[in-house]
Amino acid sequence: MSKYEQVRTLKLTKARLPHSCDGCGRKIEKGSQYYRESLGLLAKPPGLQLRCYCQDCSKRINANGT
Repeated sequence: MSKYEQVRTLKLTKARLPHSCDGCGRKIEKGSQYYRESLGLLAKPPGLQLRCYCQDCSKRINANGT
């Protein structure tokens, strides 16, 4: 577990480019809404990958608390 795990939150975002969900691999189309990991006010350190999730996976992640 990295030191940034506790400050990671999910932020609702509108897709400007096509993405794929890191939870299930589903394609996120341009213009649709998805959830992207955020560190809040902290600057993202180099090498840290922030994931993006479809709305179904974000509900599952929030329910599990991870």
